[in-house]
Amino acid sequence: MATMRREFLALPFLVLVLLHSAHGQQLVIKPGVDVTATATTNASPINQAPRKDLVINVSPELSVSYGGTRSRIDGRLKVDNLHYSRDSQLDRTLPSGELILHSDLVDQWGGLEASVETRQIASPLDQSAIPNSYTTTKALISPFIEHDFDANTKLKAQFEKSIIKSSEVTQKQAPVPDLHASQYSARLERQPTPIGASLEWTAKDSEAATTGLLPSKYTYKENAVRAGATYALNDQLHAGLILGRESIRQEAEQQSDTIRGITLDWRPNERAALNSRIERRFFGTGWKVDWNHRRLLFNWGFTSERTASTYASSVGRAVPVTNDGQPASLDPAFSLAASLRQTFQGHMVFVGQRQSVTLASGMDKVEPLPLGPNSLAIGAATQQRYVEALFNRRLTPLTSLNTSLRWTRSSVDSTGALVQPTFAQTGQTRTILWRGDINTKLSQQATATFGLRHQNATGSQQYGNDESAMFVSLGYHY
Repeated sequence: MATMRREFLALPFLVLVLLHSAHGQQLVIKPGVDVTATATTNASPINQAPRKDLVINVSPELSVSYGGTRSRIDGRLKVDNLHYSRDSQLDRTLPSGELILHSDLVDQWGGLEASVETRQIASPLDQSAIPNSYTTTKALISPFIEHDFDANTKLKAQFEKSIIKSSEVTQKQAPVPDLHASQYSARLERQPTPIGASLEWTAKDSEAATTGLLPSKYTYKENAVRAGATYALNDQLHAGLILGRESIRQEAEQQSDTIRGITLDWRPNERAALNSRIERRFFGTGWKVDWNHRRLLFNWGFTSERTASTYASSVGRAVPVTNDGQPASLDPAFSLAASLRQTFQGHMVFVGQRQSVTLASGMDKVEPLPLGPNSLAIGAATQQRYVEALFNRRLTPLTSLNTSLRWTRSSVDSTGALVQPTFAQTGQTRTILWRGDINTKLSQQATATFGLRHQNATGSQQYGNDESAMFVSLGYHY
């Protein structure tokens, strides 16, 4: 662990060395500011009586990019200053910043990706009048190798380490666990001509350090080796077999199993593609299916996956974002250990000369992943389904109309699960969110937005999300 921390402490020095060695450097600095005024019927914290308020958010930001022929660094610093005119909450100042590096160290062989991100987010765990918040910092370093030996033989490898640390800004808050995740993968593949082969190694290592429960650390380790053979039935259809071995360890529980699977890749034309893999693994049947079909005015597709996952690895790269474009808080029902996750996402997009319509739906199901009959179920079982429709129309060359409608049903079941007392909850909610806005470009740098939104939440757990609001936003970005 100390070695990992030293790597992240050395990241800023490494960034400077890489950029100093780049040729043709270019520095771009773009300051900006957004001012948003929101008149809402419910600005109260969660689980408190609704209170009307006028919320003013002044958000100055500074974006910087600097790079050369092989290396590039992008940075952003932003501060959200929230003022509640009727004192439904205390005013907040929520800073955030990020630094992202991409470098191709060796041409046609590989390079390095790294990032450091910190942000202060409102606490979803303590709903007192104190403006509680957490400072969350994520650091990631990921060297990679990508090389084509010839037109049909490819090597790809990536080694990724990430740390997510959270500290409480105010007192009387539930501590958020520190999360550590490592992911390693290497794959050597020969395309079928008409027979192909592949050799793949993957490893995952996640750790969550917490307080209030014994043991104080939860670890999950997974190693797998797969060998595959592929046959090209024709130019469009490739089928293959997978045979491998995996080893899994969660706390004191350990299990090894044989992997058996099939692959099917189909490309009927240049606009359609299907990639699929189905395997028999230690938790049952796992799969990953991806279909996409694109046409001139219409495209549709879906993805579905069922696999073992950890919260630390799932948020190592992505930052959840709310409908208003703000970073989302940590999920109060997240699992400390590994989970069995099943997802489905489908979409249809219709595109016209001046308008577009998007229809989307999906499901995300997560449940604890015990390895044996005596292992503990750590974390809650959650399920979320959604249906969403979005419409966009360009009214003039500078003005556009956007509207969306989203229906979500979520359920959490912590019965019998070992979770932090603060995170424990059981119930269902149904949320309907409608939003519409008109956006216009006032000049090359300035934009204005006027919009309405309405949100209604019902269920056995009331989260205080019933709201109607009107908002006006002005932005100026160089």
